[in-house]
Amino acid sequence: MGNKYGDNYTKDAEDSKWAMLNVVIPKLQSDFSAFAGQKFSPVEGEDNRLLRQLDSSFSVDWVVGNKFVASRVQWGEHNWDSYTIRTRKRDGGSTEMQKIALALADGGSIRPYWHVQAYIIERGSTGLLSVAVVKTEELFKDVEAYGSGYKERQDPGSKDWFLVVFWKDLLRHGVPVAIWHKDFVGM
Repeated sequence: MGNKYGDNYTKDAEDSKWAMLNVVIPKLQSDFSAFAGQKFSPVEGEDNRLLRQLDSSFSVDWVVGNKFVASRVQWGEHNWDSYTIRTRKRDGGSTEMQKIALALADGGSIRPYWHVQAYIIERGSTGLLSVAVVKTEELFKDVEAYGSGYKERQDPGSKDWFLVVFWKDLLRHGVPVAIWHKDFVGM
């Protein structure tokens, strides 16, 4: 299946969905009380016009109960312990930063309630390094307040730009972030 971003985007989306279903969601359901017993329904990549609209217009990746969730999975042996929020696309298209900031400014109710970011050793692996959960509104308030202190990085593969928000900085700013880390669990 082709798309305007090419096969890497499709593979990333498929690999991320597999990782969420097989690694991250079970951890969220067992270790994070907000997700205990909750069913996660995928949005991204589903053959349903409404779900595609939630993904493309509002950066929603999952429906959990009556709440929406945005998720990002990254692979590699380095555990960055950060949220990465797309700020610029190589094709100039709308980004998570733009869509969610607009929804928050307008008081819109269609937006991710939670932001989940996970780090896994490699694609197809169950080697979870860490996962964090934050309320989207809290994350974006922090970005608005301390944005100049965060750095943007360009992904060498996609050529898209991401704002890197370290979990430790959120915690230092008083933002409640629930973290599971292979070496510790904390909030």
